Amino acid sequence: MHQTKKIFCSLLFLLSGLLLTAQTIENPTFKARNGSIRNITRIERTPECTKVYIHAIFRPHWWIMEDGDSYLEDAATGKRYAQTGAEGIELKEKIVMPDSGTTDFVLLFEPLPADVQTIHLIAPNSSESNTYDISLVPARKNKQPLKQVEGNWFADDAQGRWTYGIYDSLVITNNRLYDLKECRKKGKRVILAAQSRADGSSVTLLLTPRKDGSCLIALDGNEPQRYVRTRPDTPAVEADNGYGDDFFRSDSVCLQGYLDGYDPRLGFDSGILYLEDNIISQEYPVVVPIKPDGSFQCKFVL
Repeated sequence: MHQTKKIFCSLLFLLSGLLLTAQTIENPTFKARNGSIRNITRIERTPECTKVYIHAIFRPHWWIMEDGDSYLEDAATGKRYAQTGAEGIELKEKIVMPDSGTTDFVLLFEPLPADVQTIHLIAPNSSESNTYDISLVPARKNKQPLKQVEGNWFADDAQGRWTYGIYDSLVITNNRLYDLKECRKKGKRVILAAQSRADGSSVTLLLTPRKDGSCLIALDGNEPQRYVRTRPDTPAVEADNGYGDDFFRSDSVCLQGYLDGYDPRLGFDSGILYLEDNIISQEYPVVVPIKPDGSFQCKFVL
């Protein structure tokens, strides 16, 4: 009886050890991906293998395929961990999507060392299946203050003008790009300090998120105004009767913006803008370079 108890305790201790070394990350965050078919919903790390749970989304009755040559790459060291199998699908076999256009399966990889915190999921023969900088650190329950106010903010009026764009390293206001220098929380308010890329001037935004999803935003100590995340379906157009004698003239136009979520590893560093002359039905392509942080700016003559 004593011997049986010792064996039972040993097995229980071994099982506890396995449980302690296993880790599950639900809906892991990532920085960028160049496709929308493979969506990672969970990652399980054990001493035996690494399981990556995939929720695939594609056109109903079309097919997808997993070749089995994907790998995980440690973002810090570049070391690769090969795929060892799959669950729920057959590798190198067509997976016909059902009426829902979704299906679920699991990709199996070699086990990851305990100190690996960020990985890439790479499919070497596909240009639409890579996901970069996947975090293996469970997300904090208390999100960073910037997450509360990230995104686009429109004036809460009939025109619904887009006024602010707030991102992880960038603030757009006054139609200018500002590098985010500081983000802190004071009570229920979020304070952002940013510096202009054009002339180095600084701005301060005081944001107060509200329960209805709107936000009170004050720029440089001015009175706060209410902003919302969605623009009116049919914005009102203000009348402009200030036409001068030089209404018809050639002039230059500056276009600038920011691609949220852009990463150079996605495989492109420029876009093409087409200018259309409706009088002669002619289109003129303009190449727009994209900076590594996703911002872009170009000028052209109209």
